[in-house]
Amino acid sequence: MIRMIAAVILGLIGLYLFGGGIWLAAIGGSGFYILLGILVFVSGVMLYQRRPGGLALYGIALLVTLIWSLYEVGFDWWALSARGALLIVIGVLLLIPPIVRQLHRNAAYPARYGTASGFLLATIVIAAVVGVYAMFQNPHDIAGSFSDQQMA
Repeated sequence: MIRMIAAVILGLIGLYLFGGGIWLAAIGGSGFYILLGILVFVSGVMLYQRRPGGLALYGIALLVTLIWSLYEVGFDWWALSARGALLIVIGVLLLIPPIVRQLHRNAAYPARYGTASGFLLATIVIAAVVGVYAMFQNPHDIAGSFSDQQMA
C-alpha cells in the first residue's frame, strides 16, 4: 500500500513539474523542469507497476538535477538546496524497507536492495556530499577593504 501511495505522489509531482516546466519554458525560462517532470512521473509509474527500475530512474533524475543545478548556480548552498532538497528527501523515503519490499512479487520476505536501490542510494550520497561542500563555500563573498583615508 505504501508503495502505491509513493507512486501516486511521485506521479503527481512529476505532472506538476512537467506542467510548470512548460509554463516556465513558454515565458523564456529553462526547459529543464519538463525533463525532470517526465523522469519523476515515469519513475512513479514504474514503482506502481512494481518495477525496481523506478528507483534507478529516480536516481537518474536526482543526478541530472544535481548536474544541472551545479551548472546553473555553482556551489551556492541556498540555490542548490532550493533545487534539490525535496528530491533528496523523497529519494531517502523511497529506500525505506516497506517500499523496497513491495517492489518484489513476494513481499513477505525482507527487503531486497539491489542495483536499482544501490544506484539511488549512491546518487543521494553524492548529492549530500556536494551539499555539505557547498555549505562551506561563499560564492557571494566580495573581497575588499576600507582605506585609511576619511571622507570629508
